[in-house]
Amino acid sequence: MEGVEFVNINILDDTEKEILNRLTEKHHEKIKRLLGNISSVVLHLKEYKNSKKEIKKRKYSISVRIIAPGAYFESSAFNWKLDKALNEVFTKIEREIQHKFHKASVS
Repeated sequence: MEGVEFVNINILDDTEKEILNRLTEKHHEKIKRLLGNISSVVLHLKEYKNSKKEIKKRKYSISVRIIAPGAYFESSAFNWKLDKALNEVFTKIEREIQHKFHKASVS
């Protein structure tokens, strides 16, 4: 994905990387429309394994930082499902962007 820096992407397998790329591309387009000019987008992935050895479930923690001229946005989310965690973190950051610019236009 061009324009997005992924940190710790090596924890994902190929199908998870495909989900990550698809959802990141979709939300990156929305964020570009909202902000216009984006200097940096960093997506940081963490994985927490279940303490019980017999269960192969993993919890994902995702943080996103976006730097644009005159603005800095940061959001994080976690979930047992990668796609839900990604959608949640991007929805939060989109809401934060809309909130900041709505308040700026009202003032």
